[in-house]
This record gives sequence, C-alpha cells and structure tokens, in this order.
Amino acid sequence: MEEIIKELESHLENLRNQEHADVCAFINNEVLKDDSEYYRELTEVEREKMIAQCEERVRIDNYDRSYIIHLLSSFIDYLCLEEHQVFLEFDKLAEIFKYINLNTTSQIKVLLNIIRANHKLDVNSDEPTFVPNVNALMEYEYKYMDKDELRTVFSEHRFEAFLDDETYENRRGRDEVEKRYEETKLDFTVRQRASNTLDDILNRDWKELTEEDYQTIIKNMNEIFFNHLAYRLVKLLKKQKKLANDNEENAKKLGVDTRETSSNTESKPVIKQRKLNQVYYEIGKLYDLENFKTKMPLSLNEIIYLLSLMYSINMESKVIDKFLGSVMHQYFKGNPFVIYYESYDKFVKMSSNSDIKGHLDMIEYLLSDFAIFMCTSDKYAEIKEMVEEEIKAIGDIIGNDYTYEKTCAKKQLI
Repeated sequence: MEEIIKELESHLENLRNQEHADVCAFINNEVLKDDSEYYRELTEVEREKMIAQCEERVRIDNYDRSYIIHLLSSFIDYLCLEEHQVFLEFDKLAEIFKYINLNTTSQIKVLLNIIRANHKLDVNSDEPTFVPNVNALMEYEYKYMDKDELRTVFSEHRFEAFLDDETYENRRGRDEVEKRYEETKLDFTVRQRASNTLDDILNRDWKELTEEDYQTIIKNMNEIFFNHLAYRLVKLLKKQKKLANDNEENAKKLGVDTRETSSNTESKPVIKQRKLNQVYYEIGKLYDLENFKTKMPLSLNEIIYLLSLMYSINMESKVIDKFLGSVMHQYFKGNPFVIYYESYDKFVKMSSNSDIKGHLDMIEYLLSDFAIFMCTSDKYAEIKEMVEEEIKAIGDIIGNDYTYEKTCAKKQLI
C-alpha cells in the first residue's frame, strides 16, 4: 500500500498547489490589482486576515476541489493508521477516485484492502453497523464540549475509543457528544454486510465461482458505490478461472513417463543401467548435475519435468533439494510476467497465506487490462517493475518450500 499512499499524496499535493496558485492569482488580480504599495502598507495582522479571506473565497468558488482536498487528506490519514479501522464511507471514496482520476489498478487494490479489514473487524456480523454523522456532530452547539477538541478526535480517527473511554477528562463533554451521536448516527449495516460478502467470495477458490457468485459480486459492488468496477472485476475473475482450468489441463500433458514396469510391491523397483544412462542424458540437456547449474533459462514446466526424471531413478533427496534450490533461485530472477503465468497455480494453492494472497491480488489487478501490452514503453516498464516487486515478495515468503513442484513431478510418474 505504500506506493498507493504515495500516489494519493501526490494527487493531494497537486490539488493544494492548484488552490495556492488560485489564491495568489485572486490576491493579485482582485485585491491588489497590481497595486503592490497597498500590500506593503498593511500590518502583519491585516495581511494575514486578507490572505485568510482570499483563501476562503477561493475555496467557496472551487467547492468541489476544496471538498476533495478535505476528503483525500482524511483518507490518507486513515490509510497511514498503525491499526486497521472500519471504513464504510465508500460513497466519498468513490468521489475521491473519480475526481483525481485514480487508475483502476490502484482503486481495486485500495478497495480490497478496505473490504478485508472491514470483514476482519466485524466481530458481531449479526449486529447492525452504525457510524457517526460527522456533520451533525460538528454543527451541534454543545454546552460542555469544545468543537476543536472534538475535531481533533475525528482527525485522529479515534471517535470509537473516545466514546468508550470512561476515564475521559471532560466526562460531561463526552456524554454530551455520545447523546448527540445516538440521535444522529447513520445505519451502514448494508455496506458492512456487502464488505463481508465480497470478502467471503474473493477469498474462495476462484475456479469454483459460479454465475450466481458473479451476480452477487455485482450486486454488492453496487451497494458500496463501486458499480463502475463491478463488471471489470467479474470479467477478471472469469479470465482467471479459465486460465486456472487451462493450466490444469496442460499440467496433465507435461513431460513423459520414464518408469520401468515393475511388480506392485512396496520395495523400490530396480533401475536398469540403460535407463539410468537415458535419464541422465535427458537431464544433461538442460542441467549440469555435476556443478548444479542450468544450461539455459528453464521454465517451470521444464523444472518439474527434470524433477520427475530424478524421481524416476530414485535420486537422493539431498541432490534433489540442492537442484531445486539452485534452479528456483535462478527462476525467480526471470521475467516477472512469465513467472506469474507459469506459477499461477502454485501461487493460488499457497494463497491460504494471507500475505501471498495479497501480493497475488495485486499482480492480478496490475495485469487485468490487456492494454498493458500496447501502452507506452515507460508505462510498461513501470508496471513490469511493480509486478517484479510483488513476485519477489511472494518468493521471499515461499522460501524453500517446493511442495508444489515435487507434487507435480510425482504426478507425472503416475
């Protein structure tokens, strides 16, 4: 998420720079009217007051931009929180993304992170979900609560903790705010349950998703104001399902069966010298067993094929492990797009690890647009670098776990 936060911060900075430029232009054109002497005659207090008035005028004249600056600043603060909090103001989030024209990939990644956090934090899913009506709370005339104090509570995203704090110093003010909250709170139960439903579906094996599931996704994306991404997401899920099924079919056609026919006993079959020579010859075409080096860049299918040959002659496990360590280390240095498509089934099978699933989700959305391969060279390089970072992160998590490769290789012997 760090890259997304930086991207949002860049948009926020641009909007603030535009606002500042408009304020300067307004002062020069409408207030001073090229009379710089007038400005010099003002006292410091008068200058500050004049500038504040001009800033307010520009914000009023450009209300939409001012509103988005406020929303975007608060949302970035939310993303930077050390601990996740429930976020259900999807309507405002959609407004932000539309105004700054945030790219689809970033939108989806942010949305998935929010949905995941919302579902995780919804410990009482059968109970209704309420959120504070900030405007109603801030516009109310309190007797004991200072509005600047309450504004700080909201800006620091600790309203819930504020209500639960029985030791809060300004107890009468806290009780006053709590009473107003109960009178004006907003029912966001539908949005919370939509988050839960979406997270449930997207955490399932995508190969098992049905047309009914796709329609449920569309319905719940509409509930959280992201209908503009609903059909795109469904299209992507269908594409990934087809890819996964195609890979499963192709896996059955990999390699060759190099076994000798043997009796059905528990002892290992005797390997004839002729077969040993043949298998070592086949391995030697692609891999130098003596020095544990590849003779050419290997695809994942070729690695699994070599592994199946090794199993076919009962090669020692320590040799096999050394082979896998060397080839897989080299493999993950290859083209990230190739690694993703070749290793997709492996990554999916290991996606019960939430960290792996998070990185996999990001790659899938980065590559969801076919136009990526027809874009400018700079954009292509940028996306390739991002995919490469995600692949590296997955590789670091997987480490020396070669269960997938071993299982696939042994299946070729059946």
